[in-house]
Amino acid sequence: MEAKTREGSKSIFMRLEGAFSKAMEAVSVYGCGFGLVAMMLYVTTNVFCRYVLHFVVVGMTEFVAATLAPVTFLAFAHGWTRRGSFVKVAILENKLGEKGKWLSQLILFSITLIVYAIIIYGSIRGFMSSYSRSEFVGGIGYFLPAWPWRASIAVGIILFEIRVILDIIMLLKTRRPLAR
Repeated sequence: MEAKTREGSKSIFMRLEGAFSKAMEAVSVYGCGFGLVAMMLYVTTNVFCRYVLHFVVVGMTEFVAATLAPVTFLAFAHGWTRRGSFVKVAILENKLGEKGKWLSQLILFSITLIVYAIIIYGSIRGFMSSYSRSEFVGGIGYFLPAWPWRASIAVGIILFEIRVILDIIMLLKTRRPLAR
């Protein structure tokens, strides 16, 4: 009964924040997982073809290089969402009181928000440029369109940025440091 009362007393913002966190984590985990599995299968196929069938699968280097960036940026969003798994300054935070922890989180999250807003701007410009110019990457005879990879980088950074914004709102709303 107590759990039901506690659930009923949550604000709409808290429920939306929880639902968004779950959805963002699913996109991040499945996006990273799909990218890593695809890379693994492609590299394994290339190794098998090279040593057993004596021919090289074309475009393997380009595919792996293009897949690493989206996987990395989707991992940022996942790492921030999973409470306790994102890198933090534990030594400094342990020496601060509750107000000091709250203030340090607010300052660091705000700096993160600004820096990643600049990165979002650059990644969206890169995506739009590669899409409008129909840019392709690759070696001789094999080309991959560049815009899907650049778009996935922007999506990963945007998910990360939304999570940071929600954490800043939670900090301002509760006036207490977030448990990480």
